[in-house]
Amino acid sequence: MSRLLTQLDLRVAAFNDRRLDDMEFPFVYVDAMFIKCWHSDHIASKAALIVSGVNETGYREPLGVAAGDTESFRT
Repeated sequence: MSRLLTQLDLRVAAFNDRRLDDMEFPFVYVDAMFIKCWHSDHIASKAALIVSGVNETGYREPLGVAAGDTESFRT
């Protein structure tokens, strides 16, 4: 399981670190979805932050994801 999660972490990091400077997004949305997860020895509520952009042709694209303690979490 930890090997699978390590591979997932690498894929998410590569997705978040990709260059976006060759695209334009007139609209950008940030939203959070709260999920329950294990944190140390207890269950905690964490925010899964999702950033989406609407490109010039009107299609929405995912731009990045992050996990935080609150909806106002900063990376």
